[in-house]
Order: sequence, then structure tokens, then C-alpha cells
Amino acid sequence: MDYLARNAYILTFGAPVVVDGRFVGTSGADVRVTVMENMLLPILLCAGVAAAVLNVDGRVVASNVADVAGGERLRQPDGIALTIDGMDVGWRLHRLD
Repeated sequence: MDYLARNAYILTFGAPVVVDGRFVGTSGADVRVTVMENMLLPILLCAGVAAAVLNVDGRVVASNVADVAGGERLRQPDGIALTIDGMDVGWRLHRLD
């Protein structure tokens, strides 16, 4: 999403809030793609190969290759699932050949 037409692309995260097994609401956060890229890039640089993190729609969240831009849609075979606390978040790590 182009936030306020300022070329500030945003990732929106949301999760249910459960207390004592009872749903009590939701929690969410908007994070600029540049912040997420800065978090993921050091990890991707250690990969030793050209790689990218793609979202569920096949769009680049972060890449260690200069000519593969954030938001670009790539057609790649299934990559390695990225999880948070064992939960599949829909993102995949892909080797770019």
C-alpha cells in the first residue's frame, strides 16, 4: 500500500488476542517496508546466495539482490516457510537463480 501517496509502502500485521482461551479482540501494527527490509537484509546477506523473502502473493518483502525491488512480483517455486513461534506467516524464503 502506498501510504498517503508518499511512496512509503506499508505492511499491515494483525493477530487475535486470546485471554484464558477466550477471544477478546485483535491487535495490529503497520510497519513500513523499509523497516522490515532493514531487519531482514542482514540475514539475507548471510545466505551466501541470491535470495528474497516473498509474501503469500509472491511479492518481494526483502532481497539481497539490487535489481530485485521490494513489491516486485516474482514467480518462484515454493520456498522455505518462515514461521513465528511455529506459526506459518505466509512468507517464504526463496533462492533466486
